Amino acid sequence: MFAQTRLQYLAKHGFGAARLKAVLFDMDGVLYDSMPGHAHAWSRAMARFGLEMSPEEAYMHEGRTGAGTIQIVANRCWGRNATDEQIRAIYEAKCEEFARFTEARPMPGAAEVLRLVAEAGLRIVLVTG
Repeated sequence: MFAQTRLQYLAKHGFGAARLKAVLFDMDGVLYDSMPGHAHAWSRAMARFGLEMSPEEAYMHEGRTGAGTIQIVANRCWGRNATDEQIRAIYEAKCEEFARFTEARPMPGAAEVLRLVAEAGLRIVLVTG
């Protein structure tokens, strides 16, 4: 199944034959659903600095840089940009809060994809921010 899908992809994009050796997987949002932890970490960290951000709002900023997220909330709540020092402090607080989150669940289908890649004889490589 995986081999056929891979060949179809290569042909569709004009690659002909390719000798794949590995498949790179990101961890957050690909192998594990870590977004609930990120959402709560953002909300708690922002509150430490007098900024309002619900966990639900954090989902709207998924994929945005930390600094970008902080600037949006700072402008809304403070009426100005955060300083570089404030950005560093808020992001550090967010990382501290996220480190407390221990319940990330595997993404649906992730185990099956990993199994198919391994069965195809390809190396699995984990990459993450």
